[in-house]
Amino acid sequence: MHKRPLAALLSVALSTTVAAATSDLQPGLWEVTTDTSMPGMPIQLPSQTVRNCYTAADLAQAQDAVRQGGYANCKVQNFREQGNTATWSIACSGEPAMRGTGTMTTTATSFSGSMDSVVNYPGGAMALTNRWRAKRVGACK
Repeated sequence: MHKRPLAALLSVALSTTVAAATSDLQPGLWEVTTDTSMPGMPIQLPSQTVRNCYTAADLAQAQDAVRQGGYANCKVQNFREQGNTATWSIACSGEPAMRGTGTMTTTATSFSGSMDSVVNYPGGAMALTNRWRAKRVGACK
């Protein structure tokens, strides 16, 4: 029932944080695989792999949003970079509200990381762990 808003929140958190993790991330076609686990759920969700084209403008806009402290209904806090690794916390208002912490390690052509979050639905809270791995697979077409 709430899958679409949750997916949107997590997608925004992924794309902006990854882009902000390093200015060396190359524009192009990226293949991103996400594994999501939810403690206490009787089934394991399958991995999701998507391909997205990121232009230099997309990456710059995402970097600016994170460095300025957030975007839309989300506020990025405690954003830190050490070498090619970034850590952050995020809080999103609205329905559903979400809080989380994450880490991302990047190179110019790959990244991997994870985010632990709690999503607050009217019926209760749900804990999630997302793990990402990605690689640049070529130029955008």
